[in-house]
Amino acid sequence: MAILTETGHAKNVGNFGSLLVSIDVLGPAYNPLFEELKPEQLKKLYARSKSTVQGVALALQVYIAAVSAREKAWDGLDEIIGRILAIRNTNMDSIEEVEQITALANEIKGVEVPADAKIMLQQMVKFNVSLSLSPYIERLESFAKLIKILDSSYNSPEEQLIVESLRSMHTSLTARNLSVKLAEAALNTARANRNQLLYSPENGLVAVANKVKAYIGQALTQVSPQYTQILGTPFSSIETFS
Repeated sequence: MAILTETGHAKNVGNFGSLLVSIDVLGPAYNPLFEELKPEQLKKLYARSKSTVQGVALALQVYIAAVSAREKAWDGLDEIIGRILAIRNTNMDSIEEVEQITALANEIKGVEVPADAKIMLQQMVKFNVSLSLSPYIERLESFAKLIKILDSSYNSPEEQLIVESLRSMHTSLTARNLSVKLAEAALNTARANRNQLLYSPENGLVAVANKVKAYIGQALTQVSPQYTQILGTPFSSIETFS
């Protein structure tokens, strides 16, 4: 999946603000016939666009926090599973049972992620990359199966490792997954709203900006300082960021 930068969208909005400054300098010389190009309407569009970009930034912060909290909640689980195996192995007579519990323990631990890969994941979450819930759901299912097996034939001398503690841990990890799912849904909604407002083909911010530039190109002479400044203000389409 391609990584989509968030900064390009904010730059489009910032450039639209620069466009408004140039229009204010023009004063009465800027007098388009179309309502959507009049300064009052442009300022309203600019305000709404800034708000929606800020909404994405806030939703992104919530999402990053949810993912970080999930990662932190899983920290140390490998060690706990190892301690459980050490306790349980002393009381297991069946080779099949040993293999079953060992297999579940490996599934709970999941694939070890190298340090460099973890850094990459932290960077990816800041952009438009979904971090799948599927591996965590599968690990939780294996954890639930392990707890069910331990419930009937397992006693731990450590309170942290008793079945009730493990059930509480499973509940907490499930809640972390749900938090990530909800935060991701909110982020996707915020991004969809932003994309609609900025990139709608007819009346999105970029489309309107290009219409303003086209009007200026016809209404002003090339010797006007604003002519060069406005026509030189860049606006990127959403395809540019993919």
